Amino acid sequence: MGAVLSAVATGLSLVSGASSILGGISGNQEAGRQSELAAQQAEARAVEQERVAAKEARFEQEDADDTARRQKIAFLSSGVSLAGSPLLAISETRRRGAENVEEILKSGSAGASAARAEGRTQASQYQSSGRQSFTSGLVRGAEN
Repeated sequence: MGAVLSAVATGLSLVSGASSILGGISGNQEAGRQSELAAQQAEARAVEQERVAAKEARFEQEDADDTARRQKIAFLSSGVSLAGSPLLAISETRRRGAENVEEILKSGSAGASAARAEGRTQASQYQSSGRQSFTSGLVRGAEN
């Protein structure tokens, strides 16, 4: 009877150890899926930030161009030559528009870079968690 109980206890210990190992493997696989998802979501956010910035930049450029055209028409319709100060005013409008466009694009690019970096960090954390789960499953399995 003692031998049977010992065999049953050994069998239960092996099952428990295998279960711990499988749990660690499963935790590692799930962390890998979460890591991939985090990276994909971060990339999607980055692409969207770049798209929005490009759209805003296009609108800003169109607005600057429209303003310069209106200035030109206003000067010409009032009989003022475009030489000298009027031309400088139009040039300044275009320059400021170009600066604004550049700033919008830089902001979008910086936001996209930040989103990608955040995604890499989050993915790395998931991978680390998965490795810890796997390691701890192996250790628990070996202890049984």
